[in-house]
Amino acid sequence: MRPIHFVFSAALVALSLSSVACGGADEGTNADDSTSADVTSAKPVALTHADNKKTVHVTAGQKVVLTLSQNASTGYMWMVTGEGGLTKAVETTTPGDVHKPGSSGTDTFTWKTTGKSGKHTITLILQRPWAETSPPAETFTVTLDVADSSPAPKMCGGFAGIQCGATEFCSYTKVAACGAGDMSGTCEPLPDLCPMIVLPVCGCDGKTYNNSCEANRGHVSVSTDGPCAHK
Repeated sequence: MRPIHFVFSAALVALSLSSVACGGADEGTNADDSTSADVTSAKPVALTHADNKKTVHVTAGQKVVLTLSQNASTGYMWMVTGEGGLTKAVETTTPGDVHKPGSSGTDTFTWKTTGKSGKHTITLILQRPWAETSPPAETFTVTLDVADSSPAPKMCGGFAGIQCGATEFCSYTKVAACGAGDMSGTCEPLPDLCPMIVLPVCGCDGKTYNNSCEANRGHVSVSTDGPCAHK
């Protein structure tokens, strides 16, 4: 027979390992929250009937996939009546279990959110297609609050005289007047190619360029349209 203290010690070890395993999951984490990692990995935001009448936060670039239960044998089907400015959803239908007549299937709707920052309210109704004058059996609405995933532009110029990278130029608005009065600009990528047209502009370096693209390609923002006026 094993000593009692040995059995007791083994039980403590097992209990400790169980606690570590359970502690690995963060109970405060929402699996549907949008993060930069989700966007990079193209992880979609999954919605169900439980999200009816809710506002869901999404990061631009993520797909939104809504799955709702339906029973084709009743003649009712989910139909999108409003997409809040998003592009038309891609719809797929999964029938119920063929071995269980009358079992429910699912309708799945997928929206893209690339370049769609802002709030978009999606509305669907459950209705028989041939009974459009009758009230829908059910209505589903959800508001997508899509946040812009673009990084904030890097500031340049200003009092500190911040420089842009080797493949960027400091772009000033007309109000900023090429950084006069310690006003700042933003770093923008250099153009790859420029059109062969002559629409002269005056660069912030006091030189005349054939067009604004050529000025930018030369790491220079545009001061004014037209050639530089030299005294």
